[in-house]
Amino acid sequence: MLLNIFFLVLTSVIWGSSFILMKKGLAEFNPIEVAAIRLSVTFFTMLPFFFIAVKRIRKEQVKWLFVVAILGSGLPAILFATSISKIDSSVAGIVNSTVPLFTLVVGVVFFSIKQRLIKIIGVFIGLGGAAILVFYNSDGQVNTNYAYAMLAVLATVCYGFNTNILKTHFNDINPLHLISMMYVVIGIPAMIFLLSSNVSAKFTGEAAVWQAFGAIVILGILGSAFAMFFFVKLLQRTSALFASTVTYLIPIVAVMWGLYDGESIGIVQMIGMLFILSGVYLVNKVSRSQNSPL
Repeated sequence: MLLNIFFLVLTSVIWGSSFILMKKGLAEFNPIEVAAIRLSVTFFTMLPFFFIAVKRIRKEQVKWLFVVAILGSGLPAILFATSISKIDSSVAGIVNSTVPLFTLVVGVVFFSIKQRLIKIIGVFIGLGGAAILVFYNSDGQVNTNYAYAMLAVLATVCYGFNTNILKTHFNDINPLHLISMMYVVIGIPAMIFLLSSNVSAKFTGEAAVWQAFGAIVILGILGSAFAMFFFVKLLQRTSALFASTVTYLIPIVAVMWGLYDGESIGIVQMIGMLFILSGVYLVNKVSRSQNSPL
């Protein structure tokens, strides 16, 4: 019970801080560079565990390893960084709360998981909240950067697929082994990109560059490696839907960081978050009462 709560809170706090770290990294690097540096840092963090982990994976899991590496790490890293380059980091953190909704939708559509009507209603309520965040800014005006907000939504769709795939195909794999293999797979192309780009020219000795780089390094170590480890551990101990409820706390942490950094959180955005969290509550309410992991 207490250990499950510990993993839930710790993962939420780390991931909730990821959005402000991406924003700080974007001060000196473009979105692709932020994603590539982040994934490369995580690659080196997890590499020592890879050589043991690779012996534990079954042949039929290899193809799924590439899928979860892309959907659970590669694409979201790029999509969120690109999104935050044009929208507030706190908004991206709130949009991230739709993960349980897409976890359910993907589970129903692609994994033949049956769900109750109340959960379907919860999905529509939550998606309504996401639409508010995408199309309106903090002043209640139409958001001209809605396309970038949609990228954050697309990233959560990737997480929805990833959560179901992890629960279906990797429930027997040690989380540390799984994460190390994922980031070695996705880290190699990230490093190839960095080596073939001119990103090294940005390191001129200016403090701002190194501060931005430091934020990305922290993001790679904590926001990718350790948070993903705790998430997979939580997923294996509980259920896909329960594990995805880390997003209850993520927007709170993201909003607190956003306010601290001078971002504006309007009533419209708070309403959108309320809709999303209400939908998430309905999606998870029956699961916890029927098959509580606590």
